[in-house]
Amino acid sequence: IAFTDRVELYLRPRKGQHHVLRMARDLIYHRTRGTGTSIEAATDFLMRVAKRPGVAFIISDFHARGYAPSLRLAAQKHDVIAVSITDPREVELPPAGLVALRDPESGAETLIDTEDRRERERYAAMAAERLLARRRLLTGLGVDEVPLRTDRSYVEPLMQFFRARAGRRVARA
Repeated sequence: IAFTDRVELYLRPRKGQHHVLRMARDLIYHRTRGTGTSIEAATDFLMRVAKRPGVAFIISDFHARGYAPSLRLAAQKHDVIAVSITDPREVELPPAGLVALRDPESGAETLIDTEDRRERERYAAMAAERLLARRRLLTGLGVDEVPLRTDRSYVEPLMQFFRARAGRRVARA
């Protein structure tokens, strides 16, 4: 399920290398039509199309709002894993003078003087609080999180996640 503010692409689950290659091709060539993000639309769609419990990876920056109730329901039926993507510029601003920032979800713009150390510290503190709030929300919903950053490889965090999961499964058996 590929989504923006609405579901844009759905491929029925199938097995095999051919299907994996088709998914990769469709995702690479897909051009989004919507704006914003609706995790709620994607999880509601998941609940309608997935009749049996399964594993669902949600790849997003999780900046959207209002998705908690829908994600909670999805996590009760499915094993939902949040792959959260963070750009380092969302966490810390370099001193670059006046910078206009636009929230891609709401379109709201704000002007920040990144040469002002206090402004950068305030921005970093707000970003850290957002990340912590996201982690608390996902944990409270029973959703595992794999945090990824755009300036680092995704391979090692994913490998750590799957190793930890394999260890938990062995411990339960």
